[in-house]
Amino acid sequence: MFLRSRRARTTPQDLGLEPGPRRKVEGLRREEVAALAGLSTDYYQRLEQGRNVRPSDAALSSIADVLDLDEVERRHLTRLAQLTRGPRPPAGHAADRVPRNARLLLAAIDLELSDPAHSISLTGTGASWTTSTGGSSGRAGSTGPGPRTRS
Repeated sequence: MFLRSRRARTTPQDLGLEPGPRRKVEGLRREEVAALAGLSTDYYQRLEQGRNVRPSDAALSSIADVLDLDEVERRHLTRLAQLTRGPRPPAGHAADRVPRNARLLLAAIDLELSDPAHSISLTGTGASWTTSTGGSSGRAGSTGPGPRTRS
């Protein structure tokens, strides 16, 4: 309802568009918002109806720009989107724990090869990496050592 109401209050003339004949809706059409925001009409429709979409911050920003939302409305839109995405895991979340099999694999690689290897958690952080002395080191949530070069 939030996006629909904001779409209804924004007229084509507000954005420099010709209103055209026979407009069935007040304000912008979904197709117009989608095109101006760089989204597909289907995606925008599902987003507006709250149906199974997880919009990126960039998509939300584009929509907010098209609908000329103020800061309070932008925060509200972001909050609504966060509710559909689910909670963010806190820093150092247990999901970043390096599984035993990954640690063993990294240790085996480090013993056999001189090339570095690392594992990355589901949240994209460097979870574990090989060292130059053998065995794996590092801990969940850390970024790992800097790049190594061959001698």
